[in-house]
Amino acid sequence: MASKRVLDIVTSLLGLALSLPITIVAAILVKASSRGPVLFRQTRVGQDGRVFKLIKFRTMY
Repeated sequence: MASKRVLDIVTSLLGLALSLPITIVAAILVKASSRGPVLFRQTRVGQDGRVFKLIKFRTMY
């Protein structure tokens, strides 16, 4: 099971490293196109009525 854990962590770090430049570009574009914060928080109701907080890019103004 330790090998699966290592594989999961390595895969997650690789995905994070690959998505980080795209995330930075998206943040710059959102900030350049409109005023206000780049991210916003929203509360949603999930499975079995559980409430969770969501953080999203503010792509509409």
